[in-house]
Amino acid sequence: MGVAEVLLHTYDIACGLGAERWRPPGRLSQSLLAHLFPHVQPGPDPARTLLWATGRGELPGRPEVTSWHWHNAIVLPVEDEEAADVLELRELSPAAAMDLSVGGTAGHTWLGDDPDEGSRAAGAMVARAYARGTHRPEWGTFVLVRLRDERALGTVGFHGPPDETGSAEVGYGLQEKARGHGHATAALRALAVWGLGQPGSPTLRARVDPDNRASQAVLRRAGFTPADPPVVEDLDEGMDLRYERRA
Repeated sequence: MGVAEVLLHTYDIACGLGAERWRPPGRLSQSLLAHLFPHVQPGPDPARTLLWATGRGELPGRPEVTSWHWHNAIVLPVEDEEAADVLELRELSPAAAMDLSVGGTAGHTWLGDDPDEGSRAAGAMVARAYARGTHRPEWGTFVLVRLRDERALGTVGFHGPPDETGSAEVGYGLQEKARGHGHATAALRALAVWGLGQPGSPTLRARVDPDNRASQAVLRRAGFTPADPPVVEDLDEGMDLRYERRA
């Protein structure tokens, strides 16, 4: 937010002094958009996109911006009386998601040092949606963090916002060392409570490999039940079991 204030008000001052050609640095603008403006589809000129997104200019093909806001990543508490650890779900910004997808840590210290492949895939999903302009803040990926040592245990989140039927798909995965402690169940339950509490009370869906009994148990403990029909065929991944949870 401090970077945003400096760049945007420097532009305002420059315009006031007659230096309308001054533009915020491109790389800083790109990073700022991906951190604080996840609802804004990136454009070919990051500085110009930033100025447009904050009501300071025009952008071909996009409507005039008359009011604007930035997005602060949300944090969801994970309440589980049976768990010994206090946990939080922290929303992953597109900037952090891109870093995670290309081998970075997304700014977290991970249990076991390196993020698991499922978390990297989740980051890549957010990054692709952001690039397409279909990413919707709060309906992406969350990092599960253990508060006592600030270790990231894995990721839990949505595959995108609710569709036209009000249905959203969830996914989850933990570092191997974090499994077996009830963390996935507690995190998925917290995510489901938040998602089902949003306007429209969407149905939450999940797909799981028929042989993954542990993941099926997580879904059942988190309040999901087999869907009707319970089996779906994916041309790329074969047969999956379907679960759902309604408000």
